[in-house]
Amino acid sequence: MLKKKQFIVILTILISGQINFSQTGTIKGYVYDSIERGPFVGANLSLEKLDKQSSVDFDGNFVIDSIPIGTYDLKLSYLGYRDTIIKSVRVYNDSVVTLNITYLPLPCMYRDKNDKTCPICNKSDKVIPIIYGLPSPELVKDAEKGKVWLGGCQISFCMPHWYCKRDKKEF
Repeated sequence: MLKKKQFIVILTILISGQINFSQTGTIKGYVYDSIERGPFVGANLSLEKLDKQSSVDFDGNFVIDSIPIGTYDLKLSYLGYRDTIIKSVRVYNDSVVTLNITYLPLPCMYRDKNDKTCPICNKSDKVIPIIYGLPSPELVKDAEKGKVWLGGCQISFCMPHWYCKRDKKEF
């Protein structure tokens, strides 16, 4: 049976061994919004393979700590914009990878509200409008009859405006 001192010594060695052999690094950086010409405040960054993420602060900075060594894809996302993937970010042991990202938001794919042609079947006979927000009783009846598609609350400027009943596609 181990005595108390021997147990503490063994436990200390095991814990310090874990700390010495943990191989992690950090990704930090700055995200610049090239449209607004300033920090891209509130954007989210996440590592595709891990459950690690960070948000851009008011100064445009972000930090993701304790990342196991390896190569990762870093996803930049922001509500109302298309996601951007920064490929093959390499994290080394006990190091800091610094990224300065100039973000040019991709254009919205749903900007043309007048185009009522389905991008899949190229027909317009089954295309109906998508209605956002809290529907009235009349809109609920229209949705039940298949005259409109209820889309819930609109949360960004870049939302689909039409729905194809044939292909079940929002665009």
